[in-house]
Amino acid sequence: LDGVTGVQTCALPIYTRFHYFTPFLTDPQKIKIFSGKDNLLVDKISEFIKVERYYTYDITAEKKLKLYDQFLNKFFDVPQKNVFDDEFNFIEAHASNKNIIYINRPKKIEEFVNSIENPIEDSSDIKKIKKSLASYLHKDYNLIKGINNGVVYHHGDMPEIVRLYVENAFSKINSIKFIVTTSTLLQGVNIPAQKIFLLNLKKGGENLTSSHFKNLCGRVCRFNEVFNDENKNLEMLEPEIYLIKGKYCDRRANLDKFLIERARENLVIHDELLNPLIKKNLDQLNGEELKKYKDFSEYQENIEMGTSDLEDARIVTSNIAKACFKNNVHDFDIFDNEKQLEENYNNFKDINPISNVDVLILLIESIFLWKIKLKDGYVENFKRLENKDAKQFYSMFLEWRISGKSYNEMINNFLWYWSNKKKDTYVYVGTKWGEITSPYKEGFREVYVDLSKKTESQKVNIAIIKIKEEQDFIDYKLMQYIEVLNDLDLLDEGFYNKIKYGTDNQVMIRMLKEGFSMELTKVIMKSYCEYIDADKDFLKVKREIIDRMKSNGENEILIFEIQYYISN
Repeated sequence: LDGVTGVQTCALPIYTRFHYFTPFLTDPQKIKIFSGKDNLLVDKISEFIKVERYYTYDITAEKKLKLYDQFLNKFFDVPQKNVFDDEFNFIEAHASNKNIIYINRPKKIEEFVNSIENPIEDSSDIKKIKKSLASYLHKDYNLIKGINNGVVYHHGDMPEIVRLYVENAFSKINSIKFIVTTSTLLQGVNIPAQKIFLLNLKKGGENLTSSHFKNLCGRVCRFNEVFNDENKNLEMLEPEIYLIKGKYCDRRANLDKFLIERARENLVIHDELLNPLIKKNLDQLNGEELKKYKDFSEYQENIEMGTSDLEDARIVTSNIAKACFKNNVHDFDIFDNEKQLEENYNNFKDINPISNVDVLILLIESIFLWKIKLKDGYVENFKRLENKDAKQFYSMFLEWRISGKSYNEMINNFLWYWSNKKKDTYVYVGTKWGEITSPYKEGFREVYVDLSKKTESQKVNIAIIKIKEEQDFIDYKLMQYIEVLNDLDLLDEGFYNKIKYGTDNQVMIRMLKEGFSMELTKVIMKSYCEYIDADKDFLKVKREIIDRMKSNGENEILIFEIQYYISN
């Protein structure tokens, strides 16, 4: 675990063992939630194997390089020949062969990467990467510009396989010295890097915690790099961590204070228990925690009877409410809305199975939004389906999904849609990418962009992030309701498969379930079926497919993807 916030329980055989590995837990006994007399068996490693060297540099003020000694809890001025007014100039002057640059927001990452002018040799490897990205996504993708300057980026609004491809390129190509990343790097990403530069001290809207900060620092000088026959460099046991205050950092940030509160050697860290189920008994819970505990237990009980300890748990009786629990619906209180849900459902339960996206969107609105009281914080996200233009847009996007459109096709479709179909120039992109407030209603959050002020290249990159955002909305929001409707036998089976997977071909569905992208699945089905053995429970890919794809000149990203899945 990279930080323990909660563990779910289930009925387990007596021979089951659980192993937890984490550098961020002070008292391991606090995660014990299973009943019984046995305690957790604990082993700790307390030796210092790596000792970080922490540096600070404030571009906005004194422009002094300082070293923080975490054992003495003191700062020391470090003599330097140059003064730097620009983040990248400082980074380049202090960089190693491979470097991580941390920035909190994806929007700021791309802004930073686009500002860099550091041309590198256009080698055959670099040309191959750029060609692959241009074919897979678009020639105007910002990442391609960054690669021209020896920089790649990595954030959650990129297609997953492109993130993996970027990690691989950074690891293997010497001329790509910099990877700029958000907290996606905290999620167990292992790449070869000797130094990390933090241009921002936040994760989301909050400062990095001690655990988050140490996790980030742990991404450099990994032991498999330190104790490597090729490197033979024990200096990597003293990784260099740089905190830089400039235009990407909160102007109120205090670098010295931040380090003292997170890196001091004798700092006492207490586990923060966020999961009420970890507490020893209900008497330890405050009012809010007790409510969370009861809500969770009732939710659990309605999914599977007899799995909670509550004696007075509320139980829904209607099929639609039971299906909402089963499919993890949280936009509204299911208990409070059960009567209205059942009434809405009864109006449509005798219709013929649906096989049309327009009808599907209308049905979701009619059953799950009509007179349903949404929870605070969920209104804006889900209620958009009541808007006529939104309904038309999601019908269109689902049609793309059903037909298995590639990223490149969807990007070009977005550009066409914005030019020919959209009535105005405003596009919702959410808080991570927004530049202006809503032009349609009062609000203070910047969640829109104005396409009339964007170049064609900028529109391409907005399309790429928009596709990821809408895919996430469908996968993690709409699919909950589509699953409910399917459980209630309101959807045609073939139509349901096409909505969920982009195809009703069972072999393709098997490959998609294993994690293959739609692009790779379509290419394999078209040209490489002889290298695949599959049924509903089994999938085998022959290694010979890699050489065949290479000899046929397939996109390098697709070749990388098939290599990744075969090796893992």
